Amino acid sequence: MSPEMHPQRAIDAVTKKAVSTPSSGAATPSHSDTHKSHKSVKQLWKEIKHAVVEHHRGVNAAYASYYGAGAGSTVPGRRGS
Repeated sequence: MSPEMHPQRAIDAVTKKAVSTPSSGAATPSHSDTHKSHKSVKQLWKEIKHAVVEHHRGVNAAYASYYGAGAGSTVPGRRGS
């Protein structure tokens, strides 16, 4: 994922890639097809996790920019970060 790509677009691109992957057309997948599918699922999950991390970094940066670095929670009983 490129740094300038919006996280939702990255998730959409990854999802589209996974959904549009053509199947072999066989009634039952072969061992190699199952292995490829498992590998693509692992890659898909890895890309989704990366997009989520990047999204949260952006949210945290926006929060820090708006509220100031080191701003903590004002809810009693909760410690700020």
